[in-house]
Amino acid sequence: MAAGFTLGSNASGDQHHTLQYFSVLAAQHSMVWMGLDLASVNRSALNPSGNQQGLVPQATNNQVGNDYLLCANYFGKQLAQA
Repeated sequence: MAAGFTLGSNASGDQHHTLQYFSVLAAQHSMVWMGLDLASVNRSALNPSGNQQGLVPQATNNQVGNDYLLCANYFGKQLAQA
């Protein structure tokens, strides 16, 4: 099993490409990639970034918001259960 996350300070950064690279690398090593099963782009939802390939929190003033921390907790539990 493999999963990934990347952090950026800009919503239009290359975080999605980083996750794509991670998932290809995992496939090359016969690993199963675990994505995030939440597709919401609603800022009050559990997955604020809406990215399903992995966790993509956004930092503001070098701080990660509580909504992203909740999403990270959910993602970690999801991966552990799998």
